[in-house]
Amino acid sequence: VCAAYVILADILRALGDLPGAREQYQLAVSDAVGGVPAVEAQYRLGLTLASLGNDREAAVYIAQALEFGQQTRADLITLPAKMCLAAIPARNGDEAKAWELIERVVTESRQRGLATLVLWGDLMGAQLAAQHRQLEVIQEQAQRLVERGRELGHIWMELTGLNLLVTTGKADDRREADWLRIQALVERLLAHARTPELRVRVERFRRSLKRKKA
Repeated sequence: VCAAYVILADILRALGDLPGAREQYQLAVSDAVGGVPAVEAQYRLGLTLASLGNDREAAVYIAQALEFGQQTRADLITLPAKMCLAAIPARNGDEAKAWELIERVVTESRQRGLATLVLWGDLMGAQLAAQHRQLEVIQEQAQRLVERGRELGHIWMELTGLNLLVTTGKADDRREADWLRIQALVERLLAHARTPELRVRVERFRRSLKRKKA
């Protein structure tokens, strides 16, 4: 059950529904027998809370995930949790500190051969650039996120990158291709939606896409 909450929350976050993602991550964290998925939900919840402006509570959840990861020597928890911490100095205006933290963890992830965590670096870099409206950097980081996400079969990471590309890019042939790819991914999500709640939310997002493109 806990893992299902996390998956739904990840998808909602990729679709831009931060309040919905927060709700599902909170359900995962509160699952008494959640194990590792519940801990993964902690740093994701922290990142989502930071995006919503709640830095203090965000720091608490990320710190809890970090503590678990360090105690169990679980790099797949510790490293992304460290990257999520970058969202807090970034929101407080310390952009240099945020970039330094992201780059340090990405380097460590590469050295350990953890490609999925390099993807987290792309995600955090794109979000950091978005906060400061650095359009060229957003496009660069989002494109990396899309390419690596597609290569690794990481649908919600790819969808997040595509959303950033189409909302910050120019109206050209590449943007049109990105719209088509988003639509294809959304159709795939609908085809594999295992709960009525997920299907309703994805369908709502699909309708919003049509309005945005119009």
